Amino acid sequence: SASLGSEVSHAAYWLRDGTAVDLNTLIDPNAGWVLRYASDISDTGWIAGGGQFDADGPGGEDPRWRLGRGGVRLTMGDHDGALAAFDEALALDPRSALAHYNRGVALQMQRRVADAARAYQHALAFQPDLTAADFNLGALFRELGAIDGAILAYENVIRAEPANVAAYRNLGEVLLGAGRIERRRGGGHLNKLSAHADRLRVAYRAAADDVHRG
Repeated sequence: SASLGSEVSHAAYWLRDGTAVDLNTLIDPNAGWVLRYASDISDTGWIAGGGQFDADGPGGEDPRWRLGRGGVRLTMGDHDGALAAFDEALALDPRSALAHYNRGVALQMQRRVADAARAYQHALAFQPDLTAADFNLGALFRELGAIDGAILAYENVIRAEPANVAAYRNLGEVLLGAGRIERRRGGGHLNKLSAHADRLRVAYRAAADDVHRG
């Protein structure tokens, strides 16, 4: 580190003629990071060191940094702080499926079921193959009593991830709870809807196995 002008503790390296070169000149000025020290630099420009990120500086205009900050807040249990960061990311990029999804996670943790469901639906509007949003949406629809919505959400997951056992199990539980699968004592037969034949059979078995284990 070195004192460069009015700034102190900027990371720098020294040329043979004694000139100090600020390593921050090698960093994208829009990144928002200021290197304070460095321990190594590779021939390809990779720098090992530490510094400070200014979320309100130029790098703060990148929604990815807001998403990162929201993720950290979420893992710390600061749901309000996470929501604020995700809202900031959406203000910068309203079409960010990941920001909508993460916002849904934070809202779901706060038990704001209807708001979380809307956030997941927004995420899916911009990224229809975001199966994590569909999976979480299925659980929220179950809580809201929107059975058809829950079934559709879990079927979307299964369509994209045919080996997702949890989605089959949850679908089976929804169908059993809604009386759309009738388990008969005589032979354990499955009274299935013709439109869902194969899928419901697997879902029923997964749900029935859980009942037996419970």
